Amino acid sequence: MRGRLRHRRHRLPAEDSDIDRALDAMSAPELRATMRAVLDELDAGVKASVVDTLLARATMDLRQQYWRRHAFREELARACESLGVLVSA
Repeated sequence: MRGRLRHRRHRLPAEDSDIDRALDAMSAPELRATMRAVLDELDAGVKASVVDTLLARATMDLRQQYWRRHAFREELARACESLGVLVSA
């Protein structure tokens, strides 16, 4: 096979069910290890773009978690107040 160019089939995650199944099969630590390995292989510009996307997604998730907890606390406080239950802070 020397002298021949080998072409890899480019897979698009949004269109490839094998990639979806592979990602679904991984635990969170496995996904983190995979992301770190992939980031190590990327060019600096692409790596910076991927890191920016990861940080933006993580920040968005943290904000959503905060507002869900905040809304739950407010709802719990209203329910306790309506029942006449005193909840200490």
